[in-house]
Amino acid sequence: LDECVQFACKFFEAWLDENYHALFKLYLSNPPKMCSYVVEFVVARERKLALKKMLKAFRPYLQICHLTSVLGFSSEESCIAFLKKLKLPVENSTVNCRHCANLLF
Repeated sequence: LDECVQFACKFFEAWLDENYHALFKLYLSNPPKMCSYVVEFVVARERKLALKKMLKAFRPYLQICHLTSVLGFSSEESCIAFLKKLKLPVENSTVNCRHCANLLF
Protein backbone atom coordinates (compact mmCIF):
# COMPACT_ATOMS: atom_id res chain seq x y z
CA LEU A 1 0.00 0.00 0.00
CA ASP A 2 0.95 3.61 -0.48
CA GLU A 3 2.59 5.23 2.57
CA CYS A 4 -0.18 7.84 2.75
CA VAL A 5 -2.86 5.14 2.82
CA GLN A 6 -0.97 3.24 5.54
CA PHE A 7 -0.63 6.41 7.60
CA ALA A 8 -4.34 7.23 7.12
CA CYS A 9 -5.35 3.73 8.24
CA LYS A 10 -3.20 3.94 11.38
CA PHE A 11 -4.46 7.44 12.15
CA PHE A 12 -8.09 6.44 11.61
CA GLU A 13 -7.69 3.37 13.81
CA ALA A 14 -6.19 5.46 16.63
CA TRP A 15 -8.94 8.06 16.23
CA LEU A 16 -11.70 5.42 16.19
CA ASP A 17 -10.33 3.74 19.32
CA GLU A 18 -9.90 7.13 21.04
CA ASN A 19 -6.27 6.15 21.56
CA TYR A 20 -4.95 9.68 22.00
CA HIS A 21 -1.43 8.53 22.77
CA ALA A 22 -1.14 6.75 19.41
CA LEU A 23 -2.98 9.55 17.60
CA PHE A 24 -0.63 12.30 18.74
CA LYS A 25 2.40 10.05 18.32
CA LEU A 26 1.42 9.64 14.68
CA TYR A 27 0.86 13.39 14.42
CA LEU A 28 4.42 14.05 15.59
CA SER A 29 5.96 11.29 13.46
CA ASN A 30 6.48 13.37 10.29
CA PRO A 31 3.46 12.19 8.27
CA PRO A 32 4.25 11.36 4.64
CA LYS A 33 3.78 13.85 1.82
CA MET A 34 0.82 16.20 2.45
CA CYS A 35 -0.85 14.08 5.17
CA SER A 36 0.13 16.54 7.89
CA TYR A 37 -2.18 19.17 6.38
CA VAL A 38 -5.15 16.81 6.59
CA VAL A 39 -4.25 15.80 10.15
CA GLU A 40 -4.16 19.47 11.21
CA PHE A 41 -7.93 19.65 10.67
CA VAL A 42 -8.68 17.22 13.50
CA VAL A 43 -5.81 17.73 15.95
CA ALA A 44 -7.23 20.76 17.79
CA ARG A 45 -10.61 19.08 18.30
CA GLU A 46 -9.02 15.83 19.46
CA ARG A 47 -6.76 17.71 21.88
CA LYS A 48 -9.83 19.28 23.47
CA LEU A 49 -11.58 15.92 23.78
CA ALA A 50 -8.50 14.25 25.24
CA LEU A 51 -8.01 17.12 27.67
CA LYS A 52 -11.63 16.89 28.87
CA LYS A 53 -11.18 13.20 29.62
CA MET A 54 -7.86 13.78 31.37
CA LEU A 55 -9.30 16.56 33.55
CA LYS A 56 -12.02 14.19 34.74
CA ALA A 57 -9.72 11.20 35.22
CA PHE A 58 -6.68 12.77 36.88
CA ARG A 59 -6.81 14.35 40.32
CA PRO A 60 -5.80 16.70 41.87
CA TYR A 61 -3.33 18.15 39.35
CA LEU A 62 -2.00 17.56 35.85
CA GLN A 63 1.58 18.51 35.13
CA ILE A 64 2.16 20.66 32.05
CA CYS A 65 5.10 18.47 31.01
CA HIS A 66 2.77 15.43 30.99
CA LEU A 67 0.10 17.27 29.00
CA THR A 68 2.74 18.43 26.52
CA SER A 69 3.83 14.89 25.74
CA VAL A 70 0.38 13.26 25.79
CA LEU A 71 -1.34 15.93 23.66
CA GLY A 72 1.45 16.03 21.09
CA PHE A 73 2.77 19.55 21.57
CA SER A 74 6.26 20.44 20.43
CA SER A 75 6.96 22.58 23.52
CA GLU A 76 5.53 23.41 26.92
CA GLU A 77 5.00 26.99 25.79
CA SER A 78 2.67 25.89 22.99
CA CYS A 79 0.79 23.66 25.44
CA ILE A 80 0.37 26.55 27.89
CA ALA A 81 -0.84 28.81 25.07
CA PHE A 82 -3.42 26.16 24.12
CA LEU A 83 -4.62 25.91 27.74
CA LYS A 84 -4.84 29.68 28.11
CA LYS A 85 -6.82 29.90 24.87
CA LEU A 86 -9.32 27.54 26.53
CA LYS A 87 -9.24 29.80 29.62
CA LEU A 88 -7.84 27.08 31.88
CA PRO A 89 -5.79 28.40 34.80
CA VAL A 90 -2.15 27.32 34.79
CA GLU A 91 -0.31 27.67 38.11
CA ASN A 92 3.20 26.44 38.90
CA SER A 93 3.32 24.33 35.72
CA THR A 94 0.16 22.47 36.70
CA VAL A 95 -3.56 22.50 35.97
CA ASN A 96 -5.95 22.00 38.87
CA CYS A 97 -8.29 19.25 37.66
CA ARG A 98 -10.92 19.86 40.33
CA HIS A 99 -11.45 23.43 39.20
CA CYS A 100 -11.48 22.59 35.51
CA ALA A 101 -13.27 19.24 35.18
CA ASN A 102 -16.72 20.73 34.59
CA LEU A 103 -15.71 23.62 32.34
CA LEU A 104 -17.23 23.71 28.89
CA PHE A 105 -14.82 24.40 26.07
